[in-house]
Amino acid sequence: MTYPALTDHRYRVAPVRGRIRYVVLFFEILLGLASVLIVWFALYTVYRLVNDES
Repeated sequence: MTYPALTDHRYRVAPVRGRIRYVVLFFEILLGLASVLIVWFALYTVYRLVNDES
């Protein structure tokens, strides 16, 4: 006995798992870049405060 809902290709769902992997990778890279930018800005701010010539 076969069920039409399982054999009919109209009810298939597109594979989303592969695309989600790329979205997660994109946001992980974005998070890494934001972290580097925050650390750079913090160090630059401390450097400017310490070496203030005025």
